[in-house]
Amino acid sequence: MTKNKLKVGKDHTQTLMCFETVREKFNSSTSTIEELRLAMFAPIQKFSHNSKTAIEMKEKKRIVRKTNWGSVKIEKTLLSQNHRDLLDCILTYGEPIEPLDGENTIAYKFSLYNLLKKIYGEHTKTKNTEPINKMLTDMLSSVISIEPSTGDFAKFQILSFAGYKKEIDSYYVKFNQEYVRFFSKSLSINYQDSLPDILQIKEPMIKAIIRLALTQKDAITMKIYDPTAEEGRSGILEAIGYPIESPTQKKRAFKILKENSDVLKKYGVYYNPSSKNNIIKYKKNQIVKFIPKAIHKALIEKGPGEEDAYVRLEEFIDKKFNFKNEKYMITNIYFEQSKNKIIVESYLTNDKNKNTKLLELPDMPSETYQFLEKNIES
Repeated sequence: MTKNKLKVGKDHTQTLMCFETVREKFNSSTSTIEELRLAMFAPIQKFSHNSKTAIEMKEKKRIVRKTNWGSVKIEKTLLSQNHRDLLDCILTYGEPIEPLDGENTIAYKFSLYNLLKKIYGEHTKTKNTEPINKMLTDMLSSVISIEPSTGDFAKFQILSFAGYKKEIDSYYVKFNQEYVRFFSKSLSINYQDSLPDILQIKEPMIKAIIRLALTQKDAITMKIYDPTAEEGRSGILEAIGYPIESPTQKKRAFKILKENSDVLKKYGVYYNPSSKNNIIKYKKNQIVKFIPKAIHKALIEKGPGEEDAYVRLEEFIDKKFNFKNEKYMITNIYFEQSKNKIIVESYLTNDKNKNTKLLELPDMPSETYQFLEKNIES
């Protein structure tokens, strides 16, 4: 287990950065919520060369998408729901191993043929692994810049290596360190139990809607298509990056929704084809687990004569506390190394929309911890 101690200030607070917690987070997650909320993986199987998106990428070398939850910029290579399927399968069915070169990152080995069967079904007759190799190459080259509406900017390539390794007689991928850093600091979800069923859904648009919906801790209602909305406050089709470039494409999108309304319902997503309401609803279900940020133990040195204490910040999650005569619910808490602060994400308990806020709490980590300990409701 690799440990790095970080001295974080005059108040004698130290944070123990344990890479093992990052490994545990990867092994128990399917995806970060940002990857699914920010249209990083387009709701299509492959890009047509004459599509508006493909032409824009060819001309500008990048695509920028803004959603209700932030923005993403994709450079060099576009990614689709097929890439998301493959990434899900690697994290779910691959075997985590130590990187062969000793680098402090995350690596998995797997059988290409086994992944083929997971993606295309156990009874598939195809043995052509070229599409998987192509998608791995895409994830090596694609450069992603993510800026969530709440959270830190991140720029990364997903993989730093993908290929066969003779010494382990297996295919092997190594995740880019910047991606690992982004993943460890993000809230993630686990829908591995439902992955076999999701993989068998034929329409990539439906997969994208389900994956987006599963990132929601609470029920939500969204318009399906809202071209009049201001940038970043869009309907669900715009949010998943579905290309509405003509009336025909819009008509096809609603046709897909109608034909798959029963599929959506299995995941708590409700669309009434007979209704004229331009809305889609998601009701919270139990098929997904939320995995907190890779929160590291914090060593609070309490002072002379007092015994130092290791504290686990995640124990504050889902607890209520009082701040400036208002009551808040903590949704996430973690130590932000670059800012040398404990970051607390919370919402006002009387806010029906549960809009997350970052509060101006004491700067020093130990002071923040002591403040919360004093003001948390028992």
